[in-house]
Amino acid sequence: MTSYMTKRDAVLKDPAASFWLKTAISALERRDPVDAFNDAEALRKIAFVRMETAFRSPDFGAGADYHCARCGNAVMTDPQREDMQIKTRLCTGCWLRACEELRERRMGRAA
Repeated sequence: MTSYMTKRDAVLKDPAASFWLKTAISALERRDPVDAFNDAEALRKIAFVRMETAFRSPDFGAGADYHCARCGNAVMTDPQREDMQIKTRLCTGCWLRACEELRERRMGRAA
């Protein structure tokens, strides 16, 4: 099995991976690899700017449900991740980074 297929299967089987990501992987496979990579990189840049803009907003943290245990930011619970966020007490950014770190550790062991 190729490295790509191993990593793809690991993400598709990961319960922490979002439905959106799993759907994007399926769409990715129907596209030219170079075009798909370029589009994904453009999406990453846009998503990063969106996240930074939200964090810098004067309203960010207003009506917060709690403060992140990792970075201390005020957190308004994300309805898509509400159960996991409340259990871990992490903001969405830290929660996503923690999921990515866990995935990398798991894939490092599997590789």
